[in-house]
Amino acid sequence: MALVATSSSAELRLYCIQPIRLPRLVPDWTGAIRFAAAVREQGNTFDLRFVGRFRGDTLSATITWTVPGRTPYVTTHVLTPDGVYTTGPLVCPAGGAA
Repeated sequence: MALVATSSSAELRLYCIQPIRLPRLVPDWTGAIRFAAAVREQGNTFDLRFVGRFRGDTLSATITWTVPGRTPYVTTHVLTPDGVYTTGPLVCPAGGAA
């Protein structure tokens, strides 16, 4: 998983789907970065909600995954500047692990 951001846009990259393009990421009044996305690809249909906070140069995030017909589940991740997340494995909702 990687979250790549510029001053005008961002992109969430997961190994199992096409990159999710996002608008500019701006922390809310609590300091959290929040966004939601709907993924509708062949073999992968799910929604996700992302909530993250910076601690220095590291982003700690919680993702809630909602797959039709399944109970939503939550994963936590720590993303570092080099793009490596330090928790795992990441399991895409359709199956398989990174």
